[in-house]
Amino acid sequence: MRRRAEELRQKHGAGSFTENGSVPSLPEPNADSYEMRTWLDASGQHRTEARFVDLQDGQVTLTKSDGKTITLPLTGLSAVDQAYVRSKTSR
Repeated sequence: MRRRAEELRQKHGAGSFTENGSVPSLPEPNADSYEMRTWLDASGQHRTEARFVDLQDGQVTLTKSDGKTITLPLTGLSAVDQAYVRSKTSR
């Protein structure tokens, strides 16, 4: 097993595989790992540019480009944005 892990390290880089040759788990995403995008509220009247940060207890946290953090209910977002949040949080 060690030999196989060494072969994989040489082929794919030192940090790519664990000792048993498997791919290590990825770190948890953070606000910087999501793209800045336009968010629309459920009424379709309000927009903001922000990155998705987290979903906790039905509350979505976003970070705007100026660094301000906003938190709002998931149900307060458009259907498209709700689907985006669910796609980022389903594991």
